[in-house]
Amino acid sequence: MEMEKLVHLLLKHLDTVTEADTTALSQSLHVGHILVTMQGSDGLWPDVFNMCTGDQISSVRSSAPVKLLVKMKKMLGTTEFQHSLQLANAGIAVQVVE
Repeated sequence: MEMEKLVHLLLKHLDTVTEADTTALSQSLHVGHILVTMQGSDGLWPDVFNMCTGDQISSVRSSAPVKLLVKMKKMLGTTEFQHSLQLANAGIAVQVVE
């Protein structure tokens, strides 16, 4: 699975959340928690990965989950993704400098 595609699908899924039905938020939050565990020490995620094992398939790294984590952070009014977002920002800054 391409990380960019997964994030795109989850962001569209989050757009279906209503006050009466927050199912998509719960489902996306579950995936968000899994993505946090896939984040590398470089602050980034695998660009292409095996959806069953989470194993990275290519050496390319991605910052795509940042968009998802930020949206869920705003929707939930939570700080639970703060550490992951800070680590990602550090990784993105290093990529820009290199």
